[in-house]
Amino acid sequence: MQSRGCKCRLIISHDISEEDYAEIKRGYAIKKQITDELLNSITREIIGSRRNVCF
Repeated sequence: MQSRGCKCRLIISHDISEEDYAEIKRGYAIKKQITDELLNSITREIIGSRRNVCF
């Protein structure tokens, strides 16, 4: 990950701060947004490629 400029923060504790919890939630929201955008993009590509097929 580091070679691509990514960061990973591991939180290892039974107790976490409200700030850490908020960051975890934000990370999951970003992950969902990226996943949804990727799925929509792939779906548009598939639908677009089917329109260009001639039988």
